[in-house]
Amino acid sequence: MLRQILVAVAIIAMAGCSAAPLEVGSVTEIQRTGAIALPVSTVPPATASGAIGTYDSRRAAGVATPQVAGDQLLEVRTYTSSPPYGMVELSGASCTLNAADFSATLQTPAKVRVPLYRQQSSPLAILCDLPGFKKKRMTVAAVDVVREKRAASAATGGLFGLLSVAAIDVFADESKDLWEYPSAKVILVPGEVAAH
Repeated sequence: MLRQILVAVAIIAMAGCSAAPLEVGSVTEIQRTGAIALPVSTVPPATASGAIGTYDSRRAAGVATPQVAGDQLLEVRTYTSSPPYGMVELSGASCTLNAADFSATLQTPAKVRVPLYRQQSSPLAILCDLPGFKKKRMTVAAVDVVREKRAASAATGGLFGLLSVAAIDVFADESKDLWEYPSAKVILVPGEVAAH
């Protein structure tokens, strides 16, 4: 009986411990897609901030495009559920990331440098594949970080806080807010074992 109790306590303790995230060795860069070919002399220089932009060739060709507001290192990680330990991070999943004008091929865990266009940032479609698991597709959309922080602070202020934040949101210019993508956490499910 004592041994069963000790085993149960050990399992609960291990489930409560969260393992450190797997280390990412390098940053994956995007590949531009759907770009308009321009002579080298007309390709615009890099932005002053050093941010990457995927619409540069279209802008140089006179097409109206959003302005790059910076870039972000987006984390893409894969997990699976492993009772009784909860979520366990997996490495080595082959993933593709696709957006309106760029794509990337990566292996998890990964960090991908993606451009930010505030509220005009393209949703990211991510497809991951790992042997022994079903392919998983997910979409990640950029969020207004400023608005989310206001909403979180309003939750502690009760009804008055909620009304105050609602009034601020009505008059706020979200086109100037900071927008970012949340980390992509792809949950993989074990695949069916093929019968022979």
